[in-house]
Amino acid sequence: MFERYANCAVIGGILLYCAGWKADTYVILSLVALVGALLTSHARARAESLVECCKVGVLQRAEGAVVLVAADAAGRVPAALWVQAVAGYITVMQQSAYAARSRGRHGGSWETGNRHE
Repeated sequence: MFERYANCAVIGGILLYCAGWKADTYVILSLVALVGALLTSHARARAESLVECCKVGVLQRAEGAVVLVAADAAGRVPAALWVQAVAGYITVMQQSAYAARSRGRHGGSWETGNRHE
């Protein structure tokens, strides 16, 4: 859960900074990246309520934070926002697909939401 707060703080700070400079494109990009980061975390938690483990996807929570910190150090924050935005949504799709495949292999029911039937 700490990663969610950290992502919100970092990306939210970038969003506010861009808003102060009236950089509308980066404000929108920051918002999309923030939602992607939160959805990645949420999708994994939901998937793990249905299957045992769901550590799949191109950009997990920790990697997203590392990308942002490294980009800030290199002065490449806009690039990191693009990576966070695009890879975050790809990761959500990968996690959802993995949970669906795993659920189908084990004969689980989507209706009950119980992974141990």
